[in-house]
Amino acid sequence: FPVTISSCQFQAAVKAQSDLTNSAEQTAALDAEYVKATAALASTTAALDKARAQVTEFQTQMNAATNAADKQKLATAVSKLANAVLVLSGSRTKLSAQVKDLESKKALLQAAPEQLKSNATDARASAGLLCARGL
Repeated sequence: FPVTISSCQFQAAVKAQSDLTNSAEQTAALDAEYVKATAALASTTAALDKARAQVTEFQTQMNAATNAADKQKLATAVSKLANAVLVLSGSRTKLSAQVKDLESKKALLQAAPEQLKSNATDARASAGLLCARGL
């Protein structure tokens, strides 16, 4: 008995093949985005570390200061730096999540050819069972 393929199955197969063909381009695009995201993450982490160090330094100076005006200037600087630390912490968290997401997408994309082969093997096996004589 000949095995017939529906139009829907054919279109799905064509789409899967097209997606597979584009995987190299998609991988390159993900790699470029990953490089940008990791660079931004490194830069944000460095800025966060610097801001935290400055908060500590200015707090020490403020505690040692005896002049009220100097203490007020340092207190204002510490407050601004503390806000910067909060903003940078949030940014770093978002960038870290973005990097992890890109890593996951790349892993899925790299697994796509093997998954397509597995799906094709499963489909052939199912078709063989369904088209066996007597069923």
